[in-house]
Amino acid sequence: MAPQGANPAPAFLQAYLPNVPDDAQPVILGGTIERGDFGTRFVAVLIDGLIGFVLFLLVGVAVTVLSVVSRGIGCILVPFIGILGLAYLVFQLWCLVTFRATIGKKIMKLRVVPENNPAGNIDWTMALLRFLGHWVSGILLYLPYLLILGADRKGFQDMFSSSIVIKVDR
Repeated sequence: MAPQGANPAPAFLQAYLPNVPDDAQPVILGGTIERGDFGTRFVAVLIDGLIGFVLFLLVGVAVTVLSVVSRGIGCILVPFIGILGLAYLVFQLWCLVTFRATIGKKIMKLRVVPENNPAGNIDWTMALLRFLGHWVSGILLYLPYLLILGADRKGFQDMFSSSIVIKVDR
C-alpha cells in the first residue's frame, strides 16, 4: 500500500490526478460551497470522453490492421475492445473513489464529494450509483443533464448517489 499522501496512480497519470489526500479547498461564495456549474461540468465530461475516444480509436485501428493481416488474430482481439471499455469504466470509478475526481474534473477544478460531507470521499456504492445516473440520463437522451442548470446544480447522477460536484481552488 502507498504511504499516506502518496499518489497511487501510475506515474504517467500522476500529474493529471489530485494527490491523496487532496489539499484543494472548496470555493466558498456567500458562506456556501460553490457547486460545479453546467458549463464546467460539461467540459469535464467532454475531456473524459475524448480520452476514452482516443483510447478506443487507437485500439480499434490496431485491431482493424491486425484483422487485415490475419483474420484469426482480429477475431481473437475484438473482444478486447469490450474489455478495454469495461477497464476504462472501472478506472473512471476508481478515480472518483480515490481522488474525488476524474482527469476531466481535475483539469476543470471540480471534485465529487458526498452531499453531507464536502471534505469526504465517495465510496464504491456512490460511484456505481453515479454511473447508473449517467446511464439513465443517456437513455433519456441526456436531457436530465439540463437539471444541472437549476439552482441546486444536481443531475440524475448526483441525485442517485447523494453526492455533489463542487469547485475547488486547484
